[in-house]
Amino acid sequence: MRRYRTRESLRWTFFNAVIVISLLLPLGDVLLNVFRDSEGLWAHLAETVLFRYTSNTAILAIGVVSVTVIIGVTSAWVVTYYEFPGRSIAQWALILPLAIPSYLLAYAVTDFFQYSGPFQAMLRRAFQW
Repeated sequence: MRRYRTRESLRWTFFNAVIVISLLLPLGDVLLNVFRDSEGLWAHLAETVLFRYTSNTAILAIGVVSVTVIIGVTSAWVVTYYEFPGRSIAQWALILPLAIPSYLLAYAVTDFFQYSGPFQAMLRRAFQW
């Protein structure tokens, strides 16, 4: 069975090609800039802060993954293997973090914990700082 292209399928092909090209252009720019002269920038970073920054990033990533796995596996196991009141609500509540974009969650957490936020205000009232 031979399939003929219609105008609509050509439009979708063009639309998809534009999307793919727009996504690949920044990657191509980065790859081209890798081979340019950095004028000693990498040597300077390696001498001063590169090791500290990469080790901090690795420690942070390992910590976040560990805590996330512990909390995620434990809560999934509890909801799966035990019957308790509110279990169906808990099952849906465990999916909610997937629905919240991470940058919105970061704004909310930052607002909550910043100096003028409610958490810091509660600590200042409790300890009279």
